[in-house]
Amino acid sequence: MKKNLVAVAVASTLVFAAAANAETTLYGSVRMDVDYTNPDAKGADASWDVKNEASRLGVKGSEDLGGGLKAIYQYEFGVNADGNSTGNPFNQRLSWVGLTGGFGTVAIGRQETPAYTFVGSNTDIFNGPITNPWSPSTEILQRRGNVVSYVTPSFSGFTAAGALIMDQNNGVPFPYNTANENTGSDSVDHYQVAGKYENTFGGVGVLLGGYFHDAQEASFAGNGDDIWIWGVGGTLTFGDFSLGATYEKFDDKGTGDHNDYAGYGLIAGFDFGANTIRGGWGRMEPDINSLESYDTWEIGFEHRLSKRTRLWVEYVDTEIPAYLSEFSVVGTDGQVKGGSNLALGIRHDF
Repeated sequence: MKKNLVAVAVASTLVFAAAANAETTLYGSVRMDVDYTNPDAKGADASWDVKNEASRLGVKGSEDLGGGLKAIYQYEFGVNADGNSTGNPFNQRLSWVGLTGGFGTVAIGRQETPAYTFVGSNTDIFNGPITNPWSPSTEILQRRGNVVSYVTPSFSGFTAAGALIMDQNNGVPFPYNTANENTGSDSVDHYQVAGKYENTFGGVGVLLGGYFHDAQEASFAGNGDDIWIWGVGGTLTFGDFSLGATYEKFDDKGTGDHNDYAGYGLIAGFDFGANTIRGGWGRMEPDINSLESYDTWEIGFEHRLSKRTRLWVEYVDTEIPAYLSEFSVVGTDGQVKGGSNLALGIRHDF
């Protein structure tokens, strides 16, 4: 028995030593809140609920291959922290492997796209169920599978990136329903290029980014035309204040202006001690004059109990119809509308 215990101890030591040598990290985040949701639909009832807000469990790491070259990887799974005892508690968020060195970084697999990391993330700063609904790079392009990506090294603050997305079967929506996918012979459904500039001037941090995304032969008209999505965004930080803004455009080349819209927003934050106050506004603006624009207002307060644990409260009012499942109810007047959401939450990272 003692020999077995010694063997187990030695094996465990070797495993941990190997993991340390390979710089492997197990990490996770539990994010839960209590929500009060009030739909704007006529005759709809408000409701309380407990919700999971993108809890996740993952492993990431690297291996030094010598000569300045490293192998890198990441697996990250969404965890249904508010689920019951039946059903699958996991969903796939990220799963990729790549190489990084003086030439830049190449990665293959399911990844966050350059469109999101360079642009959409500038206004995606809230904790609750409604964070950045006006942004196509957040709602449509944030994570994609079957991606081959390349990111350059930083040249005096400038970084560029490109991505090929192959054989995708999740559509490009307006706002979030399914569109046709590429039926061409090359099986490359989407192209994406992006760039950003990041630097500090006199204590003011500046980040400016932009992207262009071509969804080949994905038009809602089914006529082989493309959908183009492009955007610009940035963040300014000065002392304890921060400002972020994005402007993005969805352009279905096969349907005229019918499905086209612009999405733009502005956020602000102020840190004091272990606290942060956030506010934001955004708009989805269809190109068709007969369709109304949809505004979203957000405000939130966050208190950090430690580096890993935080409490937060956020209130959001949005005009986007059916953005949350609670907003999908058809009113007594036959209309589906947006609504408001009050969320009180806790997040713990490990």
